[in-house]
Amino acid sequence: MTKKKYTDHDIEQLLHQMPPLSDQRSKEEMLKKLKQQTEPPRKKSKPWLPAVISVSALFVLVLFVQSMMGTITHDEAATESMAVDEGTADQAMSEAEDSAESAAQETEQADMSIMGKGESSLHSRILLSSDPLLDTHTLLPFAMDYNAYAIPISLLIPNERIEQDFGTLSVSNLDLYKTYASLVDEEGLGFSETHPLLGEYEATEEGLQITLPDDHPYDMASATMGVYMNTLKDVFGTEFDQAYLLNEAGEPLDWDQVGPLVEPVDLSQGNYAFNISQNALGESYLVPYSRTSYPNFEAALHELTAPEYNVVDPAIPQNVEFTVEETDTQVVVTFAETLNSESLTGYSLQLFIESMLATAAQMDKQLILENWDETIYSLPNESDSIVGINPIILATE
Repeated sequence: MTKKKYTDHDIEQLLHQMPPLSDQRSKEEMLKKLKQQTEPPRKKSKPWLPAVISVSALFVLVLFVQSMMGTITHDEAATESMAVDEGTADQAMSEAEDSAESAAQETEQADMSIMGKGESSLHSRILLSSDPLLDTHTLLPFAMDYNAYAIPISLLIPNERIEQDFGTLSVSNLDLYKTYASLVDEEGLGFSETHPLLGEYEATEEGLQITLPDDHPYDMASATMGVYMNTLKDVFGTEFDQAYLLNEAGEPLDWDQVGPLVEPVDLSQGNYAFNISQNALGESYLVPYSRTSYPNFEAALHELTAPEYNVVDPAIPQNVEFTVEETDTQVVVTFAETLNSESLTGYSLQLFIESMLATAAQMDKQLILENWDETIYSLPNESDSIVGINPIILATE
């Protein structure tokens, strides 16, 4: 079947053949129909909606009023509770302050009378031969490092632990050091980590033989050298007079900027003056910082009153005046004004007396005080000797 193509003439003839269009509706009917098509549809009325809105508004209002009443009541209760709590807190704070003040007074009074005969000197910075701690502990001379200087320490090791490890209490200081030096919590006590010392330490007929590794750090600077040499004196000086330092080949150690240490190192102590210094925890210790050996007590007084180095505190306060009389066996200090508990704070007074005690004892002399209140501190008698300073008990658990 083929498609027929129509021309414009054909289309015009077809249109003329169609019947004419006509609308029998009147003008009024057509106008009404148009109006209906152009008017928007009417919404159905809801006569019950205003009533629902009114009821809802009333319900919300009731809830709001109840909430406000509850908040006011809660706030009043909270205010009353706060007032009660504040009153209780004020009372507790007042009681705590009174308790702290009372404890401080008791501590100060205790510090004033530290070191009575037969009492432990653990709270003191000197250790007497009569100290009860020495009945259950063995004294090991020790040293700890802080701010690049060695502080002499009296390390007290429980006898029970020594008998457990050695089966006897007759143990050399060198063996005690090798066994327990690594157990000392130096950093926990407020010092730098130093022990155990590097190298091998052996007792010989000539003295202490020390073999250091080639990479040891003890000669890197003058400060490290000073700490190491003073530590050797503090730890081993009571058992050995001298030490020989060797390298790993068994030859005299070549010390940086010094050369081979052919001669032995002298481990003897000098007539030191003991000032006061604090560690990282703020605890005070007696320190012979300058390590200068003085000919007598009077010559050491300048170091005690005005230290050469400002890293330590003067042991003798500037406002205390006294005179000194010294013999071969005694040092007599007479105060210009009566020294009592009101002259200084308790702990400063304790350190003041103990620094003079340690300095006199280093020279094998007994300290005697005149014109002072003897109840604030019990001096050791002639039969009682100072065997150490800065006591610390080794924690073995």
